[in-house]
Amino acid sequence: MKNIIEKLSKNFEFYIVSGNLKKVIQETLTQNEIDSYFSGIWGREEIMSKSEKIKEILETLPTENEGFYIGDTSSDILEAKKTKLSSIAVTWGFHSK
Repeated sequence: MKNIIEKLSKNFEFYIVSGNLKKVIQETLTQNEIDSYFSGIWGREEIMSKSEKIKEILETLPTENEGFYIGDTSSDILEAKKTKLSSIAVTWGFHSK
């Protein structure tokens, strides 16, 4: 994944929206030597829905930017639908295909 993230980071900006603690996420990114590729982390500390976190990130970006929300649960995809982002569901996470 590190190689993929590194290549994609040349054209895309990455943010993490999670129900996990920001500290845990940051430690994982650092351990895997990919922390420098992420522009921000919105974790459990930000007490709001994932769609609100996504909207907050989008408000900081130029309006011409487009993006995708990648999620590993059905609730992630539902939260993304509440925003103007398209979503991509992956099957390596919490829920089965």
